[in-house]
This record gives sequence, C-alpha cells and structure tokens, in this order.
Amino acid sequence: MAETKQIRIPQAATKFGVGASTIMDYLKDNGHSVTPATKLTDEMFDLLAKEFQQDAALKDKAQHI
Repeated sequence: MAETKQIRIPQAATKFGVGASTIMDYLKDNGHSVTPATKLTDEMFDLLAKEFQQDAALKDKAQHI
C-alpha cells in the first residue's frame, strides 16, 4: 500500500462506521497493543479495511439515501 497519513482509532472508527471499542478489540485480538490514541500503521489499517470495508460501504450507501 502506498504510504498513507496515519490516523488514530477514533478517526478509523468514523471512516469504517463502527465503534472505536470494536476496532480496538479487533486489533487486540489480532496481536496489536493499542489505545485510543494509537496511530494506526499501514498494516493495522489494511487489517481493518479487510474486516470493516463492507460496514463502510453500507454507511456510505445509507448517507446517499
């Protein structure tokens, strides 16, 4: 993946349309040590994108209705 701007967990939660605690739990279950202030690495972001991309698409679709 091209170098991306690192974002924090609350920003990722907004982007993917899920709660910050959901993202934190998912990352912890996958071996990452995180806090709400953690900046996501490209690896973490890719992991979240694979898991929650569908949620983000549904959120986007709902906003257009």
